[in-house]
Amino acid sequence: MKYLQAAISQTKIPSKNVFESRVIAQTLEKLGVNYLLQEIQTVIQAWGISSLETYIQTPRQGRGTPLKSNIREAIWLIYQTWIALMAKNGLTTWEQLRSQALTLALESSTKPYQAIIIDEAQDLSPVALRFLLTLTNDLNGVYFTADASQSLYQRGFSWKQIHSELKFTGRTLVLKRNYRNTPQIINACTDILADTEAGDRESLHQEPSPHQGDLPTLLLVDSCDEEIKKIREFFIRSAQKFRLPLHGGAVLCTTSYAGKIYAEELTQLGLKAEFVTGKNIDLKAHHIKVLTLHSAKGLEFPFVVIVGLERDNIPCINQNLQPEEIIATINEQRRLFYVGCSRAMRALMVCASQSNPSEFIDSLKRENWLSI
Repeated sequence: MKYLQAAISQTKIPSKNVFESRVIAQTLEKLGVNYLLQEIQTVIQAWGISSLETYIQTPRQGRGTPLKSNIREAIWLIYQTWIALMAKNGLTTWEQLRSQALTLALESSTKPYQAIIIDEAQDLSPVALRFLLTLTNDLNGVYFTADASQSLYQRGFSWKQIHSELKFTGRTLVLKRNYRNTPQIINACTDILADTEAGDRESLHQEPSPHQGDLPTLLLVDSCDEEIKKIREFFIRSAQKFRLPLHGGAVLCTTSYAGKIYAEELTQLGLKAEFVTGKNIDLKAHHIKVLTLHSAKGLEFPFVVIVGLERDNIPCINQNLQPEEIIATINEQRRLFYVGCSRAMRALMVCASQSNPSEFIDSLKRENWLSI
């Protein structure tokens, strides 16, 4: 982030007059550093854009805020300064590495694979998808699986934009049977995205698995001591009911800082817990796993507790964003909440502030939750 801030201050933005210069500066300030970084990562680098002309012509579905050509030019120049500063300090981004891999693959005459299976395709950038597609001569041998409701980064692209020959007409199959969650958890998770623009409607209608369980628990509490005691009781009760080990449980938080606190407090109450990241998690380890919602993507646990459902914590909104971008951010974080809840296989608890709950709690239908 510091290199982007430096790039903003160092880049000279061309303008026709003093008035336009002031407008551009005010617009960039209003957008904010976080928005500019997202624009670079999810539009410029994710699409492998290599020129200002291409950037100006590129649709930006899912970004919310429309940008005029002079603002795009300013962002492009800042981007050029930023990557130069990064390179000078021996740094790069994952998308730059993917772009380099794509270039090498396109230049190579060797196509090493006859068939490719791409899982979790909804979370791969266009550049990453293009790279994978260059590894085979026959696109008929490419198999995708994707879940639009679990996309944490809505990019709004069509498959034809990824590859001109990539056509799925008549060759798609919607998998409706849910083998992970109980029917009770499925219904509760559906509440989170129902009647919103955050999820894919077709994927929300699922055939339940044969496994049965209790209604998910909604805990509204302001006392930290009371909350951690209820979490402890939930894990013990769930382990006994389903005859599964306690270390099958997970606590999902919005931040690493919060996660470390919950791990320490659970351990003090006699339930061994450790804060882990998605990279170093050992699912067989004999302790309750505490991790962030982002780290939990792609994982599953018999028992899951979601904590931190407090207003201004989730969704956490930068008030400097444009109204359209605020809506997009809320939808993104709503999907994150959905992803967290859907990690639970047999038992789920959501903990929210009683006096100042997250707005996401309002979408939960009381008949699908056990409130305590």
